[in-house]
Amino acid sequence: MPRFYLLFLFLIFFTQSFYPSSLPSFQRIISLSPLLTEEIFILGSDRDLIADTIYCVNPEGAKYKPKIGNMTDIDVEKIFSLRPDLILASGLTEPEQLDKLKSLKIRVEIFNQPGNFNEICAQLFRLAKLLGREEKANLITDEARKSVSALSSAASRYSKKRVFVEIGSNPLFTVGSGSFINDFIVMAGGINVAVNSGTGLYSLETVIRDDPEVIIISDMGMNVPDEKNYWLKFKTISAVRNNAIYSIDSYSLCSPTPADFPLTLEKLIRLIHPESGEKGSLR
Repeated sequence: MPRFYLLFLFLIFFTQSFYPSSLPSFQRIISLSPLLTEEIFILGSDRDLIADTIYCVNPEGAKYKPKIGNMTDIDVEKIFSLRPDLILASGLTEPEQLDKLKSLKIRVEIFNQPGNFNEICAQLFRLAKLLGREEKANLITDEARKSVSALSSAASRYSKKRVFVEIGSNPLFTVGSGSFINDFIVMAGGINVAVNSGTGLYSLETVIRDDPEVIIISDMGMNVPDEKNYWLKFKTISAVRNNAIYSIDSYSLCSPTPADFPLTLEKLIRLIHPESGEKGSLR
């Protein structure tokens, strides 16, 4: 058998053995989740993103992609007309609409809300495998884990404080142990007073009883100044007496990527522990 023919067969075997699953097979992607949209960008696959939702505004480039509705109500006909080969959905999208897309022979991948920091990292890696960006995901998550570890270590130098995080006001809504926001609180050197809240529904009377030393308000659909003024009525709460009522951007708090997580964690440490100072690295 001629040598060049043996070399040709070897090259075919080598290529099929090492590269078949690493090459991205999806080039027309639609995202139905702001978090997944941002992760597509940080993985460097934004050129393959052909549409997203009206809530996909981070990073800047996401604003200019064609819009196909919101996370819960999508335009199936418009999606089909764009000829996507992959739909990335969250657990918020109506199952009936996703079933319709599947019936049109479009691949649909559903990503449920991660429950902690490790699951946030795992979600990015799962997405990266679909997009052929595993190496990039490894770099991002490795750096995030190092930063989070350093920040948690820095926060441990301070006395733990009781913290209440307000996600919604009517009804009063917070976070329990099953949320990565609880990770934020604990890693930032706080004690989540609502750790056993279950569904997240909470009462004013319970907050007063828990006596948080810090209250953090997410700006999700709330008038933050009005909400702060509401809490100021309750003078027995330590956070009120100590003027420790703060607000935080809901997007960074409720939809962090692994790359964003350390940034939000550092901000929370400075809110919970003003003694850490406003300047200077905690890492």
